[in-house]
Amino acid sequence: MKKKLLVVALGLSSSIALVGCGSGDDKIPNPDVSVFYTVKVIDGYLKNAQVWLDIDGNKQLDSNEPSVLSGDGGIAKLDVTKIVSPEQYSTYAKVIFGQTIDEDSGPVASDYMMSAPPGETDITPLSTLVDIYIEQNTDGTESVAVLAAIKQAAIVKVAYDFGIQETDVLSDYIASGTGSATFVAENIANSQILPDDENEFIVVIADNSDTSTFNKQVAAASGMIKAVVGTTAEEDFDTQAAVFDSEDDYDTDSDGDGVPDALDALDDDVSEWLDTDGDGIGNNADPDDDNDGVEDGIDADPLDPNIGEYDDCVVNYTPTGASIDDFNAQLASCDLIPEMDLAGNSIIRILDSGQTRMYTFNIDNTAPFYQNGVQYNRIWEINDEGNLALYYSDGLTLDYLMRLIDDTEGNLKFGVYANSSQSIYTWNFTDVDRSVDILACDDLDSGWNDEADLPLAYRSYDEFKQAVTSCQAGKLFTAFSTGFISSCMTLTTSDAVSQADDVDTYQFNEDGSGVFTYNEGAGDIIAPMTWTMHEDDVVKVVIDYIDGDNLAQTAHNYLAIVETNGIDYSVKVFSRSTAFEGLGDVAGGDLWSTVLNVPDDD
Repeated sequence: MKKKLLVVALGLSSSIALVGCGSGDDKIPNPDVSVFYTVKVIDGYLKNAQVWLDIDGNKQLDSNEPSVLSGDGGIAKLDVTKIVSPEQYSTYAKVIFGQTIDEDSGPVASDYMMSAPPGETDITPLSTLVDIYIEQNTDGTESVAVLAAIKQAAIVKVAYDFGIQETDVLSDYIASGTGSATFVAENIANSQILPDDENEFIVVIADNSDTSTFNKQVAAASGMIKAVVGTTAEEDFDTQAAVFDSEDDYDTDSDGDGVPDALDALDDDVSEWLDTDGDGIGNNADPDDDNDGVEDGIDADPLDPNIGEYDDCVVNYTPTGASIDDFNAQLASCDLIPEMDLAGNSIIRILDSGQTRMYTFNIDNTAPFYQNGVQYNRIWEINDEGNLALYYSDGLTLDYLMRLIDDTEGNLKFGVYANSSQSIYTWNFTDVDRSVDILACDDLDSGWNDEADLPLAYRSYDEFKQAVTSCQAGKLFTAFSTGFISSCMTLTTSDAVSQADDVDTYQFNEDGSGVFTYNEGAGDIIAPMTWTMHEDDVVKVVIDYIDGDNLAQTAHNYLAIVETNGIDYSVKVFSRSTAFEGLGDVAGGDLWSTVLNVPDDD
């Protein structure tokens, strides 16, 4: 959609002024206008669960805290009229036997508690585990950046423990139709490992040891659930039998180890509750938990039989409780570690979810860090042990220790110690040349007839996909995804390609709404938009606008990334419009190219 068609009325501009990501300053709510904070309670969608905003952090529903019963679709609208920034608090849901109804399976079989971390609006069994992990590993003194790192570590841990994608952990898996996450969440609830009530929630958070009753039960249940997830195709979960039934006996614990027999792989041995390989030897005693022939001490993933010893250097995945000494001890076993020549260079990591992480190592020891194109400041040095030490901008608080352990075939594999979560794992990076600009790729572009105000040639969606493939050939690229388009992400035309009369800005809100802004030299033109993931890493943006003849029009823009350096994103755009050949699947549209990035805060 070429924006010369856009002439948005002043009334429309003002009507969407309230849509957005907020400003940097908290505003005191107007007491004369009711404000609601909407969350959803999900195992299946749960109706008549008690939901509240935990303002004082005591896990209890207090008289001054907004609360409500969830309604249809699990939706709970909390009246936060007198609350400043409700997204800074965790939300809790008490699922009540005899009252709460699961829209999929009927009345719930028992009481249990769920929660969601601050800012998350889907309260699920998975979000509960993330929230508990965060609570277990924080004491309230952490900075915003450290809290974000701990939250990400919690997401990674839950995804790993249950064998699902990180992007599905804090999602409405029912709405997205993600069978694996739905299956996992259902079985977590059925296994009755979630806290029964507020007091048990407090007990669970207080003990983060591997041998706490809660952590043992989670480990036992997750192992059994993950085994099924790993052998089931995504499209087959609808017919996959549940691992746990809510009517099973979860009270009997024959060996008294705190893990019910229904979850306990060895229910006659108080010292064992897991047996990953099913050989009759519990994981605590078994030197090779996954029976892959590689002892746990040198196994890159001791619970996955498909992953054995690293050929180059052993760095064992340790989800929590690791120390810097542990990290250095693992590196000490490596026969040969490549040299790290970082000064003046940049490296990028592209996650399976499409998210990007890019570091630039300046010679002055600053290290700008770009997460999905958003810049954060870091300080870097090579420490006395030869590790890359990355600090927050204060230069004192350690973020990560990293050591290059393999640099073959252009792949840069780093052993990583995450200070905030006390975790050890590996990351793969690729060199990226920041001196080379990311350019628009004009393959099959329609061109534009300024006089007619229409494309010179209409293209099909198939031609758009063809152009995307040809532009990606030989390039480093990522993909649009819900993980990449994080909450309130904004992408605007890069300075490298923008002109005074042609600047696009897409503001993506977490709820699928957004704002499209276009500057054609006479001030910003603003239109409301909605966005969804379409297919094959393509995001679909629907924009309603008023054309030059004062007629209401709708455009469907399809965007795909064809190249990136972690800061700039070369994008192909295919636009169908009611002003062109219509919005139908076979309608032709305008195909063009641009380069987008995340604008600076200022």
